[in-house]
Amino acid sequence: MKQKNDKKTIGIIGGLGPMASVYLTELITMMADAKKDQDHPRMLMYSIPDTPDRTAYLEAVSAGGDADAESPLPHMQEAARVLESAGAGFIVVPCVTAQCFYDDICQAVRIPVVSFNVNVAEAVAEMGIKKIALFATDGTIKKGILEYEFKKNGVEVMKPEPECQAEVMKLIYDEVKTGEITETTGAERAQKRLNQLADIMLEQGAERVVLGCTELSLIRREALHMRTASKGRFIDMLEILAAKAVSLSGAGLRKDYEL
Repeated sequence: MKQKNDKKTIGIIGGLGPMASVYLTELITMMADAKKDQDHPRMLMYSIPDTPDRTAYLEAVSAGGDADAESPLPHMQEAARVLESAGAGFIVVPCVTAQCFYDDICQAVRIPVVSFNVNVAEAVAEMGIKKIALFATDGTIKKGILEYEFKKNGVEVMKPEPECQAEVMKLIYDEVKTGEITETTGAERAQKRLNQLADIMLEQGAERVVLGCTELSLIRREALHMRTASKGRFIDMLEILAAKAVSLSGAGLRKDYEL
């Protein structure tokens, strides 16, 4: 059903991971310049948590191919088609590693699919930042999809050393995906470790640390809720995606969230 005010319905391919997808809807709701319910954008989410792990698949392929490795692409393409059929005006995918499959997802539908990486790189460049550290999955780091967009926009990218990268992966898979951060002790532990890792990169010359995995955004969310968030060090990609989704929907974006 078409909305009377011609706003576009936001389509979300969710479940990659599940908590990050829900947080995206929370951010979109907070960022909309709404004075009443009717001012908020419509959202459709098709959650596909049973999609094969994106990083595991990319790792298998880069290692020379694994006949048993199931591609996550058909799941994401199906979700995109479901959202298009349900009336979405455009699609967002709140998973950075899934952007490795961006072109193939676009080919599955006629409606636009927002490029997470392009929008983030452009937003960071517009902030005047010239050098960032990137915390992301092994798949994202090795494919270089984010690094390419940053460099294209004149932003230098620092990647963690192997030991630091291993710790980033532990935060993503052992703290967030397991649900450990939903407990106070787990949230505090994850925040402390994330800040320690950020300190290393900032001391080496990074101006900001980009949270290049939406699971890391959930650690920042817990810090915001607990009022322990550090200022001036992190750039949350999920916040940038949420702001872009609100703008594209035709709903007003609150001035304090304008990019």
